[in-house]
Amino acid sequence: RHDWAGAAAAYELVLAARPDSLEAANSLAAALSHLSDGSKVESARQYAVKLAHQKMMRQRAEISDARAKNIWASGDAAAALAAFRQALNEDSGYSDAHYDLGSLLWELGRKTEAIEQYRAALHLRPRYPEALNKLGEAYLALGQADSAIQELKAALALRVGLAPAHLNLG
Repeated sequence: RHDWAGAAAAYELVLAARPDSLEAANSLAAALSHLSDGSKVESARQYAVKLAHQKMMRQRAEISDARAKNIWASGDAAAALAAFRQALNEDSGYSDAHYDLGSLLWELGRKTEAIEQYRAALHLRPRYPEALNKLGEAYLALGQADSAIQELKAALALRVGLAPAHLNLG
């Protein structure tokens, strides 16, 4: 005999701690279905579908981001820009795509747009040392030494051995 109520409670605890756990959401829906609680089952299933969709879109964004990096490496900046933007259309919350797009924009001399992308990456992932370093580099290039030092020190606080940040600090 199974303790479906206990299992459902345990999966709810997992989801409270890790709301992005697709496995826990699916398992909660399964446990609730054994308890014959229709409204809760449907709600749990909808949540699991939402998580599955988010996971799929993240995977698509990762693929588009990797494709964009390959295109950029081949020298086609315009196509790379389009591919990075495609990654962000698939998942606007993908911080790496913001960071990568910012790096390409910086290389193209579109400094303001690049800084916006680095900031977007940091908004999504505040503890992103590479983005902090790039933002610090950007501020250095723009002559904003105080802001640069702040960002570079923040990058090093997160990753002591981040060589580019050490080099940027001099």
